[in-house]
Amino acid sequence: MSEQEQQLVKKKGKTISTIWKYFGFQESDVEQNKVQCRICYQVVLAPHANTTNLFNHLKYNHKVQYDRAIIQQKADARSTSSTTSSQSSIQDALYRATAYATSSQRHRDITGAITFHIAKDMCPVSTVSNQGFKQLVNTLDKRYAMPSRYYFSRFAKQIENLRCSEPVFAEFNRITSRNLEADFFEALDQHTPRFIQLFKSKKGSVGQKLQSINWPTPDVTEQRSVVLKGIPIVLGDDSKDFFKTCFDTTRDEALSSVTVGVLTVLSEDSPQEGPSSMQLEPISTDIVLEGGIVMEKIKNFPQAC
Repeated sequence: MSEQEQQLVKKKGKTISTIWKYFGFQESDVEQNKVQCRICYQVVLAPHANTTNLFNHLKYNHKVQYDRAIIQQKADARSTSSTTSSQSSIQDALYRATAYATSSQRHRDITGAITFHIAKDMCPVSTVSNQGFKQLVNTLDKRYAMPSRYYFSRFAKQIENLRCSEPVFAEFNRITSRNLEADFFEALDQHTPRFIQLFKSKKGSVGQKLQSINWPTPDVTEQRSVVLKGIPIVLGDDSKDFFKTCFDTTRDEALSSVTVGVLTVLSEDSPQEGPSSMQLEPISTDIVLEGGIVMEKIKNFPQAC
């Protein structure tokens, strides 16, 4: 090895390209501004450590070394790609192995769909324990951890009743020649003045809660809404988590906070004082179960109840 070659030192810092095996710097070149070929010691311009000129120098002046550098570069690229792919595969596997949080929208959507299937198709709740059904759900989404049959048994019957309310009303009308829904509202309207008088007479914390739902105008729908919201308060029940009202801009957040209840969605551009104010024409009135809508766009709040 010549004295001149001994004076060439490696490039400082991390060098990724194999081309630097054939180039170096004079030891006296502290800033490493002049790149020199280790074969012919020619200075090659390589601004900002760009390797294009270095490869070209080998290509046109040292063909054997150039071919070796290209082969080594391709081998390094395959190795890097394999490592990256392996890391990506591990990350994907870990992601797929992580179950959805029960509070996540995806988990609620799947649970709601299974519950509706059980109720609508009149399947036994034990369906969710069947191995074939479990495999089907797992194939569709491996990240979904299905709740137990006891979990579904709490809600399947409720949804079935909600979905089948209209056929029940129709059958009742056919047998008795009476309109069940109309009879209910007729009785409610008959007792509404007495209920409102009772609400106004209440004092203390009950009176304050009743005041928060606002007193109605002569509109029938609004009067019915006030009575239906007020009865649970008089009976000592806390209905704020069951009867929910929100603006359209916070609908998703409100849905996630409702286990079972009626959600009234108002437009943020409407002139009411706030989301607790009475509203005759909301954007939608929905029945919610476990954060999912089971009946939507109901005509008004009293009919949702």
